[in-house]
Amino acid sequence: MSFASVGISFLFRPLGAFLAGHYGDKLGRRAMLVLTLILMGAATTLIGFLPTYATAGALAPIMLLLLRILQGISAGGEWGGAVLMAVEHAPPRPPRTGRGLPPAGRPVGAAPGHRRHSAHDRCNLPGAAFLEWGWRVPFLLSIVLIVVGYFVRRAVDESPVFQEIAAAKKR
Repeated sequence: MSFASVGISFLFRPLGAFLAGHYGDKLGRRAMLVLTLILMGAATTLIGFLPTYATAGALAPIMLLLLRILQGISAGGEWGGAVLMAVEHAPPRPPRTGRGLPPAGRPVGAAPGHRRHSAHDRCNLPGAAFLEWGWRVPFLLSIVLIVVGYFVRRAVDESPVFQEIAAAKKR
């Protein structure tokens, strides 16, 4: 069941890519990246607030699956949108140096997180404290990443290609 709750998010990534691509072409790439950030951050943070099976019964895993589906949708939109923004912001002549940054971001960012999580699990929490409440801490701390990411994304200019398309539509 643990692997299924993680795996279900992968099934919804194509839907997220489709939706973000469709609306990104209409509303703007930056707007969709902000939306996917907020959707991913909200779902991740809410996982930290989920009730236990002992308090909510079967509703607890159902809520977890729904939040994982939202994470999958936002991850699908995020991936395509980030790559598209990198490519469209890259210099017009080869080599397009920005194309490799989005795929490299996930492993580069995950490695310190895994190290920190492992160290926190083993060193800082006695006994069953990690299983009771300690696992929630990284999920709840993701609210900080939402705030930082929001301001960073709002500061990024809209894609030059999207600006050209929007200007052509106005004409």
